[in-house]
Amino acid sequence: MAPYDPGYQDVRAALSGPSSAHWFGTDQLGRDIFSRIVYGSQPTLQIGLAASALAAVFGVTIGLLAGFYAGWLDSAIMRLMDLLLGIPAILLAMTIIAIAGRSAVALISAIAIVGVPVYARLARAGTMQVRSLDYVKAARVAGAGDRYLMGRVILPNILGSLLVQLNVFTSVAILIEASLSFLGLGLPPPSPTWGGLLLDSKTYLTQVPTYGLFTGLALTATILAIDTVARANRRYRKIAQTV
Repeated sequence: MAPYDPGYQDVRAALSGPSSAHWFGTDQLGRDIFSRIVYGSQPTLQIGLAASALAAVFGVTIGLLAGFYAGWLDSAIMRLMDLLLGIPAILLAMTIIAIAGRSAVALISAIAIVGVPVYARLARAGTMQVRSLDYVKAARVAGAGDRYLMGRVILPNILGSLLVQLNVFTSVAILIEASLSFLGLGLPPPSPTWGGLLLDSKTYLTQVPTYGLFTGLALTATILAIDTVARANRRYRKIAQTV
């Protein structure tokens, strides 16, 4: 889809507006903005999706354990989750990036840690609601162990709400990644990212207003698309429950 290499520089066309040669214009080094937005979508979406999936794996596991066993384990886990929730997401992610360095692995880990408490609390609430139902008791009477009950009986019955949260947090993860890149804590150059493009455009907004406009629109459209999927999943769950 990209008509140019994202690193190709045409200094003569630097900071030019949209044209037939460069649909979204060029940046301060004469690089095609449309091509950089297309290439920048890859790390932005990959980091957002990977962070959301990683947060879901750890968060759901922690929530299942807390809700299933309750007692002191539940109290200890939930106090830790409350502590993480009490720290602003961006601040927590910035701290982790400052310690681990600027890399894709550090970004994914930082954003995932932000999302773990959200999944954990949701999984815990669903587990506590389901664990006392008759079919769970019947499975236990039939000889099912704790691992089987959590993984094969309880988890499938709370999966609907978790999938909705997966959609919601994916959009949050993408926004956090873009915010970190805008603050200069994202992937180092020359890797193009949407947040990095917005950071570069800040200096030239008065000269070329469209420099950051199209990147912002791409980010907004992506978030709206993911939010639409989340809303559709939520409506589907409500319809399925009524049926």
